[in-house]
Amino acid sequence: MMGTTLVLAPPGDRLAAAVCRRVAHPIWHSRGRLPEALGIELDPQGRLLGGQFTPARARLPVRLADLTGVLFRPGPRWFAGRATSSPARRFIDYETKATWAAWLDAMPCPVVNRMGPSWFVDPQGYRAHLAVDLARRLGLALHPDGAWKTSRRAPRARAASIRSAYWVDGEVLAASADALRPSLAADLQARAATLRQWAAAAGLSLVRIDCVAADGWSIDGVDPMPGMADEGDALLDVAGARLAKAIE
Repeated sequence: MMGTTLVLAPPGDRLAAAVCRRVAHPIWHSRGRLPEALGIELDPQGRLLGGQFTPARARLPVRLADLTGVLFRPGPRWFAGRATSSPARRFIDYETKATWAAWLDAMPCPVVNRMGPSWFVDPQGYRAHLAVDLARRLGLALHPDGAWKTSRRAPRARAASIRSAYWVDGEVLAASADALRPSLAADLQARAATLRQWAAAAGLSLVRIDCVAADGWSIDGVDPMPGMADEGDALLDVAGARLAKAIE
């Protein structure tokens, strides 16, 4: 199967659907586990030599060499099983995440996003690292009560002063809620060269950036795996088209 685009996302993911509508040969793997019959051949230095896998509902395996790109948007319950005991669940969770990280790292094609082990092991710590690095590169302050330092066990309601924008493969798009007040998106687009370097260093093609509007902008938080369930169709269409172009 030539020119296959692999979409790893739960059913109902609207961004994944927007990407699938725009690529020629998509395969949507919606199961919360690695594709079956997975095989990867590596050389002694860890470089990919070949391999294949069988996605959900597919009758024939897909060669890794035939992949044009991968969209990775895992669901919240894609890792450890709910029925296992707590110690076993933690073990399965870490082992599964390590496998996902290694598998994505071995893909010989563009991956959105190619998440490293740090995100799988400690998502909140990884988001904090991204926010700190972005603030440093842009010369902006970190909001003292921002989501970047909030425990994942105590999610914070979105404050009215927060503005959001998405970095989508080289373009900054205002979040739907801020479409009529896109000053953050415009300011970030003016710094696109810096954002591009930051995103490339982190392996990110899609990320949401939240800022607080006060005396200038301060970084509230960064989400490298944004859900986008509440975004409007117009934003999802543009984002889907850009990502499809990146991975097709």
